[in-house]
Amino acid sequence: MTQVSGEYHTATQSLLEDALIELLRTNSLDRITVRDIVGQAHVGRSTFYNHYQDKFELLNSLVDEETGAFSRWIIEDFNDRELGEALGMLLDELAPKREKILILLSIKTKTADLNANYRRIVRAALTEHMIPKLTTHLPLNYLQDFCVDTVMTQIDYQLRHGKQPQLLDFWRMVKQALVLPAD
Repeated sequence: MTQVSGEYHTATQSLLEDALIELLRTNSLDRITVRDIVGQAHVGRSTFYNHYQDKFELLNSLVDEETGAFSRWIIEDFNDRELGEALGMLLDELAPKREKILILLSIKTKTADLNANYRRIVRAALTEHMIPKLTTHLPLNYLQDFCVDTVMTQIDYQLRHGKQPQLLDFWRMVKQALVLPAD
């Protein structure tokens, strides 16, 4: 792959990323070709190949970008917040690119799986910040799986249907249900 730098690279990369996302709205990744992507982006094939080896590298780039943004947000902003508040803030961060995120969450390849990446990041954050504060007799793996599944359901549902504060309050109920009363 030829290296391209500067504003041209960034603008072209954005065109190609947007084109792939637009095509993924109505087609499966398997049915999309480089020809489709360059047609949607209105660039030449050589321009595409100056940036990416194939459509999978383009997809990997998108997934890596969104994984990095998600991870940075979790590391910077999750630490000292109540989970419901943190989820609300996360949904505010994701909302402007909700269609892109929902599309990428639905795609799984050998090298690109945003859903798995989000799950891994959420599991690590919950294990570090929330789960140690709980007093419960539930097995750790069960608790981790339950919490990760619930967070991912919250993200998916609220990106599809809009932010709903009453669903964020659900976390307070979950936390209360998981904490054992002191003896």
